[in-house]
Amino acid sequence: MDRYRLPVMSTFLLFVFASLADAQLSSTDLAKEINTLKEVVQAQDRRIEALERELADLKARLTPTSSQSTRSGPIPAQGGWRNPDNWKRIKANMSEQQVIAILGRPTRRDGVGRVTVFYEGEVEGAGYVSGNIGLWDNQVMGTAFINPPVFNP
Repeated sequence: MDRYRLPVMSTFLLFVFASLADAQLSSTDLAKEINTLKEVVQAQDRRIEALERELADLKARLTPTSSQSTRSGPIPAQGGWRNPDNWKRIKANMSEQQVIAILGRPTRRDGVGRVTVFYEGEVEGAGYVSGNIGLWDNQVMGTAFINPPVFNP
């Protein structure tokens, strides 16, 4: 927080000195102004600390944990999403990272909160196919939300 205190305090003091140039402030008024500035800086320190905690929490949620690492996670599949057998490996409550480890990066991703990842494109022998998976809070919502492409029309 100290790295923010000096620039903020300097800015406020600049305004104080500018005010002094325009009008004479009594020592009582100046003391009140300084106390007000101190309160503002303390409030900003608390807000910055809260935002930094929130950012750290978000980073921790987005960073794969050791239980989600590739060593203990799904084994990468050959053919990615274009391989029908890989879709059978997708289960409810898998994380998005686990899905990507099996199917590869989605071709499209829509939504906030409830997210749908899409896998679309040409597949030899099947033409254009499309499949999708519904995620909530970074997890596959359930088997009803796993919609593999139809590879044999």
